[in-house]
Amino acid sequence: MKTSGIKIGVTINLKSVNESLWTNGMKLNIFTFIKLLNKSKLNYEVSLLNTDKIDISNIPPHLREVNFDLLENKYEDLDLLVSMGAQVLPKIIKYLNEKGSKVINYKCGNNYVLSLEKMLFKESPKNYPIHDKGIDEVWYVPQQHETNQGFFRTLYRCNSLPVPFIWDNEKLKQSLDSIDEGFLKDKYKKDTKYDLNKDKRTIGVMEPNLNIVKFSLIPTLIAEECYRGDIGKEKIDRLMITNSNKTTNHKEFMGIIR
Repeated sequence: MKTSGIKIGVTINLKSVNESLWTNGMKLNIFTFIKLLNKSKLNYEVSLLNTDKIDISNIPPHLREVNFDLLENKYEDLDLLVSMGAQVLPKIIKYLNEKGSKVINYKCGNNYVLSLEKMLFKESPKNYPIHDKGIDEVWYVPQQHETNQGFFRTLYRCNSLPVPFIWDNEKLKQSLDSIDEGFLKDKYKKDTKYDLNKDKRTIGVMEPNLNIVKFSLIPTLIAEECYRGDIGKEKIDRLMITNSNKTTNHKEFMGIIR
């Protein structure tokens, strides 16, 4: 397989081109990964490919930066497909296998635990989930190594290995700049500048509280441990837990908090 100039497609699943970047961490992972590939000296041709058929006639600036298109328009030309933000139709994987192209599943979540939750605590889906066949390799973020390596290896019948966690603050900085600009135009009550002179600080836990791996309890207990010390009592004003409408109505959770 050639290495210079190979055509790489990275998948995403947007329901609209105007969908926010901040609905989950996966989207930022995808954009950071594409930025990394574009910086390679091997001159990859990288595209962000949407698995659903949506209107792409008027895409916003952040999608124009990443050569955005629909997967169905580009998959036949790819040398490498990285299935990252959405599952790919079996016929596409089969086509790429027969062509000699490579297919990677790039996992950013704790899939093993999430699967256990679905099996034990959720209603059974109407159809059987499809687990991709024909995958050449599974990549996963390093913090999922102990829990997921064997799970991925057996499930997808291929090698599974951790890859470095990548991060770039570009999109965060753009959002902060937008807030500051809105503040100057009286759109927001506050700007993003942090007050370094406050005697006491507010701690924020910004978990979505969707499942046991995205839950606020552990950072809440860390804040409690800190508050029990003299420095904590002097420096911590309050703890703010976001996305907590459901949990604050749950007596098990509130019993621990109280």
